Amino acid sequence: MAGLAFVVAEALEAGEWQAEARFLVRNARSLEYLLVKAGLDARGHPPDVSATVQTDLLFEEHAVSDPTFVTYSELARLSVPASVDDWPRLAAWDGFLRGLEQSGRSARLVIWFVW
Repeated sequence: MAGLAFVVAEALEAGEWQAEARFLVRNARSLEYLLVKAGLDARGHPPDVSATVQTDLLFEEHAVSDPTFVTYSELARLSVPASVDDWPRLAAWDGFLRGLEQSGRSARLVIWFVW
């Protein structure tokens, strides 16, 4: 298996994190590289992830590795080591999380890998 990265965008609403979007990154090594270079890799998932993330992790058929999360304010750190090929994805995530933040909700990406 070449590896996949699962990314769930969550927003805080009424005191609970809710999944807003799900992204599948086929070039998992590229995302892993960005997270390592930005110092945001393998931090574990926050204890309050959404029910969607909890369910996804529970029913994942492969071993989950390097769980982490990236807040909206941290997202820009990924762009420093990013290649031109990574920029469209990072720009899309930035726009999505910015929209959630501008609506008054905290936002983050919850990430894990399967290899």
